[in-house]
Amino acid sequence: MIALCGLMLLGLRPLGVDDAAGDGLWGIAAVLLFNLCVAVIALLKGKVWTGVIGLFIGLVAIVGAIRLARPDSPWARRRYAEGSRKERRALTRERRYRLPVQRLGDRLSDLIAGRPSSKG
Repeated sequence: MIALCGLMLLGLRPLGVDDAAGDGLWGIAAVLLFNLCVAVIALLKGKVWTGVIGLFIGLVAIVGAIRLARPDSPWARRRYAEGSRKERRALTRERRYRLPVQRLGDRLSDLIAGRPSSKG
């Protein structure tokens, strides 16, 4: 998607964009650039899946960009003051939702691939 955005901004017409005439091409380029920016914001907020899926589905990227950042993300470290309400909410959300899902994913991974051993 980033490559397609770059090609559009350079004036190339990939994937049948030839059909867009005149101002329509600039509109498509503007929408692609906006979508790319919003997806990058979602990625900076530590929402990897939301950002990646948001490259293809713009609404998902917008939701990821609007919602609260994960506490260990670059966005949160830079923008959430220590002890602030946003930081507390992000930590609470991380403990409540993210950690149980991560533990379930680890158990499922161990079930499928086997538990890692400590022997080197």
